Amino acid sequence: MRKARCLPRGMTLVEVLVTLSVLAILTSLVVVMLVRAKTTWQASTTRAAARQELQEISWRVSREVQASSQAFLTDGGASGLQAFSFVSAVGPEGLFLTDDQGSPAWNQQVVYYLIPGTTRLLRKELPRDFTTNPAQLRALTPAELATACDGQGKLLSTGVSLLRLTPQADSVTAVLEVQAQGTSAHGGQERLGRRQTILLYNE
Repeated sequence: MRKARCLPRGMTLVEVLVTLSVLAILTSLVVVMLVRAKTTWQASTTRAAARQELQEISWRVSREVQASSQAFLTDGGASGLQAFSFVSAVGPEGLFLTDDQGSPAWNQQVVYYLIPGTTRLLRKELPRDFTTNPAQLRALTPAELATACDGQGKLLSTGVSLLRLTPQADSVTAVLEVQAQGTSAHGGQERLGRRQTILLYNE
């Protein structure tokens, strides 16, 4: 007498559908987690880039302005401009220059400004011969500052939304305010602000 062989039983249609449903749910969860992780990483990267740019701009401006004097500062806030200017004794190689008596060798007007309606920060140099024209050794008037903000100069950043340098009543300091922003691949905005007090050169 022959014994009947047991054939392996296949999956029923219901079991297949349940398995596919579980796999679909698990796949969806994994995709959602990956998307969230990518978004978080992009936000972190954008924030870090904005922070670094903000620190570089603040450091550069502070270094230059502290070598000037409040008597030579002009802030464009009163006229609605996000701009400021000052007389500089810094030479082409970034060194603070002095004359034979040890006094600052003032040689140019420097203008930092945002092009109106944009986040483009520019730095412009206006060379001056203060020895030949001592009357030019002064702060720019608001009108002269506005004229200097003509879209010309070296582009320092495309992500600055606020720029302000406010002289303080104590006559030896000024407050620098800068806000940088970055945009992620998904259009998200990251804004970081920095406010610092700068001790000015005091003759």
